[in-house]
Amino acid sequence: MDRGRVSRLAPLNAAIILFSVAACATVKVQAPDKPIEINLNVKIDQEVRIKM
Repeated sequence: MDRGRVSRLAPLNAAIILFSVAACATVKVQAPDKPIEINLNVKIDQEVRIKM
């Protein structure tokens, strides 16, 4: 390839690479429709034995 042609294509190639990377790295943050529910069904039994 001709060196002048390569230098003219370099910005185009860089733009294509940057666009493809930017399009893949998008993150969407959205609040849920329903509230978050945490169910803590825990039964705690404690037995204390003291020997004297």
